Amino acid sequence: MSLGGTYKYEVSAYDLSSNESDKSTSVTVNVKDQAKPSAPANLKAKAVSTSRVDLSWSVSTDNVGVIGYRIYRNGSLIKKVTGNKYYDKAVKAAKAYSYYVKAYDAAGNISNRSNIVKVTTPKSTTGTPQGKLGDLNSDGKVNIFDLSILLTRYKTTSKLADLNNSGKVDIFDLSILLSRWGS
Repeated sequence: MSLGGTYKYEVSAYDLSSNESDKSTSVTVNVKDQAKPSAPANLKAKAVSTSRVDLSWSVSTDNVGVIGYRIYRNGSLIKKVTGNKYYDKAVKAAKAYSYYVKAYDAAGNISNRSNIVKVTTPKSTTGTPQGKLGDLNSDGKVNIFDLSILLTRYKTTSKLADLNNSGKVDIFDLSILLSRWGS
């Protein structure tokens, strides 16, 4: 008998003379794997850049076999992987993140979560929080909101809006922002 199989059983009786009775009504039994994998252990996270966090953990075990892992960032599922490493490239500079991992098997059984790890990505060195030149509000694009931020800091020493790192926000920073418009 193997997990995931369907089996049909019938019963009959024999007497001492080897006479067999009629068979009983058949019974069908489905054998399903209901054992969840062990929780992934020793989850580690390292912010290797402003835009990448590397995760690794010890493999889980299961009575039939682990087929993958679910990666959660800040409580939401972000990816399913088959190995015990993942490189999260959808993070932003100077942001705090928490991660945990769950294992799953072919029957759909899901383990308990791993330990939770917290990591903060480093600040950008380009003068913008996200690392994208001109995206001053970190919304992923250069637009009117970024222009507003730059103009409110015009003729100041704001590092956020000093796109060319000259020490002051001037016409050259405005030119850089406008050249990146819509990106």
